[in-house]
Amino acid sequence: MWKLLTRLMGVCLFLVLFSTIVRAESGLVGDDQAIGLNEAVAKTLARNPALVAFGYQRQAQDGRVLQAGLAPNPELSFMVENALGTGNFSGTDSAETTLSIAWILERGVRQRRIDTARAGVSLLAVEADIKRLDAAAETARWFVAS
Repeated sequence: MWKLLTRLMGVCLFLVLFSTIVRAESGLVGDDQAIGLNEAVAKTLARNPALVAFGYQRQAQDGRVLQAGLAPNPELSFMVENALGTGNFSGTDSAETTLSIAWILERGVRQRRIDTARAGVSLLAVEADIKRLDAAAETARWFVAS
């Protein structure tokens, strides 16, 4: 029973794989006109989903660099005490108000955050180059093999 089921699944998998390969080959050649290796590599680099994703990751990392360069916002607080109470503290005659402003002194922390974010950009650029070369090499292998 299991052998029959395994063979049937193998045949189905083979047919799906074969039809996918036939469709892929028919998609590469249009109107009986073959494309060259350079055009195949160019199309791969333009349409590869992994490489497109690196573009979005690069934009996100550029945003992190921008965010790292921003100073922290100052905080403004206003507080009223002893207002609208009872007895001696009724009304607003004995109200106490406090207005305060606070900010963080960084002392070089911002530059370290910027440097870290820029290192992330450099790392991402190197990873993108590796992915581009891998995609181009894989396309060349498929092009030569077919």
